[in-house]
Amino acid sequence: MPQAAEKTNPYDNVDTQLWKLERRIHKSELVLDSMDQRMSRIEDSIRDLKDQMFNYAIIYGVTIVVASTLFKALFDSIG
Repeated sequence: MPQAAEKTNPYDNVDTQLWKLERRIHKSELVLDSMDQRMSRIEDSIRDLKDQMFNYAIIYGVTIVVASTLFKALFDSIG
């Protein structure tokens, strides 16, 4: 018994499939670029935070050294 021939879709040819694949690749590249930009911004934020932490550590370290020196000088002059 002969089977009916498959009805071909004129829009489902090799060129259309290639276009769909290229479109998916293009969308994937856009997503990767977006993720790369986000990662760059996160890296910049972390770098800025690290610099701020270092600056605060220096400021507080110097403050502690100066305060301890002043307290030592104050207590030595009293005693």
